[in-house]
Amino acid sequence: MKTLSGLVHSWDRNRRRGIAELDDCSTVQIHANNLAATRRRPEWQGPFEMRAGDRFECVRDDDGHVVDVLRIW
Repeated sequence: MKTLSGLVHSWDRNRRRGIAELDDCSTVQIHANNLAATRRRPEWQGPFEMRAGDRFECVRDDDGHVVDVLRIW
């Protein structure tokens, strides 16, 4: 597992998923339903909000999937 930062390119509020580019130049999909943050933070159970242009810090597993979002700014 690695902690990386990235930039959100697009976010579909209805499907709660998006595309982001990480600082290591890789492109990943983010699915809010799969994030540990949605289990840890009750306010993220509803409309998990990310927007195009947001920066974020995330945890990526060994398979390359984003498994948690630590913070958004």
